[in-house]
Amino acid sequence: MTDIEYASKIYCRAFSVNSDSGDADTSGILEVLSTLDTREQLALESYIRHGKTYKQTALLLDGVSNETARRIVQKALLKLRHPYNLRNMSLRAVAER
Repeated sequence: MTDIEYASKIYCRAFSVNSDSGDADTSGILEVLSTLDTREQLALESYIRHGKTYKQTALLLDGVSNETARRIVQKALLKLRHPYNLRNMSLRAVAER
């Protein structure tokens, strides 16, 4: 999966939409992702980019429980929803600045 496809998937998951409708700013999304801690980045990569299950993601995260892996993914998505991050992830928001 390319960075553009990954950024689009992240945008859709973070904001609970089916399509980014061309609004996702790939470079902004990748920049925001780099602000997450390493564990959150790894969890999102595994779960969203590579389509792994929470169980497989948990094994990748040094054998944490499935529930802990789910919480890490959800916490990372919650951080991405922060209004400050939205300004960097959306082309519309960038244009309004």
